Order: sequence, then structure tokens, then C-alpha cells
Amino acid sequence: MNLDIKRRVIRYAVVVAWTVSLLETAALAQTICVSPTGHAPKLLWTPQQQCIWNRMRDEHHPLFQIIIANANGHRWVDLGRWEALAYQITGDQKYAQAAFANLDSALDHFTSDFDANNIREYGTELVILWDWLLPGLTGTQSNQMLAWMKMISEKTLKGQRFGDSDQITGAYFQLAAMDQVAGTR
Repeated sequence: MNLDIKRRVIRYAVVVAWTVSLLETAALAQTICVSPTGHAPKLLWTPQQQCIWNRMRDEHHPLFQIIIANANGHRWVDLGRWEALAYQITGDQKYAQAAFANLDSALDHFTSDFDANNIREYGTELVILWDWLLPGLTGTQSNQMLAWMKMISEKTLKGQRFGDSDQITGAYFQLAAMDQVAGTR
């Protein structure tokens, strides 16, 4: 191979390597997006997911539109799932307060009769919602949710139907999630 061809190949290789490194840097920068709430949730949320939600929000993706419509329309009166998801995606405080309002009314009912089935079905979900909503809650609201979750954890630890595989799995994940999010609070 003559010297001129070798030099060209080396130049092209350097340009390609430089271009690839720039593209990789840009791709890496796009895969780490900070939550608009200012809080990095510990459960079921990553900076990469936030990037995807940001893109879906910016492009008015149909799924994003459904989430916002359901959060605004209080559809399927639930524990505030739609509102919590909308808050985590957008950082809009009104969704955090709407989610807490749904939780507040639902959990007042559960306080007295939160049984094994409710622990299995809702225990982990409450911890996830608290994790996602934390920066949008007032101190009083956060403490109220923490008190609910501690009450649920205490009932779980008293041992309700631990011979039931569904129950033990639900109880385990509720307690593990509580430990991850609340720690020693």
C-alpha cells in the first residue's frame, strides 16, 4: 500500500473515531434527564425513562395525552395514580396536590379496615406514590402519608396470612419498598 493511501485511511479513521465519540457523548447526554420535580425517585423511575417521557411530552405523543387527560379528568377514581404519573412527568404541582387529594379520601377509609388484601393490593403502590409525590407534598401531607405507610407496615409485620403465597409476596415487596424509600424516617 502506498504512503498516500495509508495517510488517507488514517485521517478517515481519526475523523470517524472523533465523530463516533461526539455522537456517543450526545447520546449519553440525552439518556440522562433530571426529573422536573427535582427529586430522583428510588422506585420504578430512571433518568432514561424521564428522557423518554420528555420526548413524548414534547411530541404530544398519544400516551402522554391520555395520561394528562386522565389526570385532569379524575378518571377511574383511584388512589391518584394518573395524577402522580402526570406530576412525575411534568413537575406540575397541581397534579401532586390532586393525587394527594385522591389518596387522602381513599386512605381515610382504609385506616380502620386496612386488611391483608388491602396490604397486598395497595401497600407497595402507596410507597411508590409517596416516592414520586414527595417533592410536591407539604410537610404535613408527607407526614400523613408516612404515618399511613407505617400503620400498614405494622399490620404487615403482625403476620396476616403468611401461609398464602400471594399475601407473603405482596407483604415482602411492601416492606422492601418502604425500607428503600422511607429508610429510618
